Amino acid sequence: MRTDRFIEEVQFPQQQLLIIPGLHTRLHSKRHIQIDTLILTKSYILVMEIKNITGTLRFKNEPNQLVRIVDSLEEKSFACPLTQLDRNVDGIKTLFPNTKIPIIQALVFPSQNTIIEDAPKNYHIFFAKQVPLFIQSLNSQQPILTNHQFNEMANQLTKMNNNFTTIPLCEHMKINPEILKKGVLCKNCNSKLQRKSLQTWFCKVCFTAEKNPIPSNIEDLFLLIQQELSIKDCMHYLEINSRYTIYNSLQKMKVGKSGYKKSTKYKILQ
Repeated sequence: MRTDRFIEEVQFPQQQLLIIPGLHTRLHSKRHIQIDTLILTKSYILVMEIKNITGTLRFKNEPNQLVRIVDSLEEKSFACPLTQLDRNVDGIKTLFPNTKIPIIQALVFPSQNTIIEDAPKNYHIFFAKQVPLFIQSLNSQQPILTNHQFNEMANQLTKMNNNFTTIPLCEHMKINPEILKKGVLCKNCNSKLQRKSLQTWFCKVCFTAEKNPIPSNIEDLFLLIQQELSIKDCMHYLEINSRYTIYNSLQKMKVGKSGYKKSTKYKILQ
């Protein structure tokens, strides 16, 4: 689901750089925006929407939808991620109405197994492995912001992001958490990982090896399910039988806790 490791491959020519994964901020009492990854430089703002949907996907118009195709039949429709991108770009323009810096949007699919049909030509749509080359092409643009302007925008985005109380996605979308895929999941393709050793897990679908993926999976639970979780909750959704394994992972994370013994609840600290 994340493109962080591909972004890390990019050499940014400017020292002024802000990368915010999971930007959540409120525009006013009735509207907030959630951006999977935002990159701010002196030359551009890049807004990325990450969609971890596999299979054959077809874009449809009027109304805008994303449809998954199985055996030549439409199996399931999704809200169009391009509409979400447009709303997020509009939100950034609302935050910074006077800025002249270009705001670029991109829809990214982490899984190479996804087949995309009828993709609109006027949007940037590609796989996660293409992210570094795409960002490098943007880095050739001339700076527009001064150092002072960049610092003002970066400080405002950081402050608004930290002050926003995230509503767990299941609560926001009225989704029963029990329908979510359980287990320790691959960050690339969302398949279940298999444990190979004490620290190393392996994905049989995309052949990715991950070292200690449990903390990042617990972080996802906080974002998806609820702001406070018990060790028992984590054991249930990650399908891990060892309380010690979950406890040890939580100790490596920036979390606060309340309660006593088995009633202890943990919460991500901002």
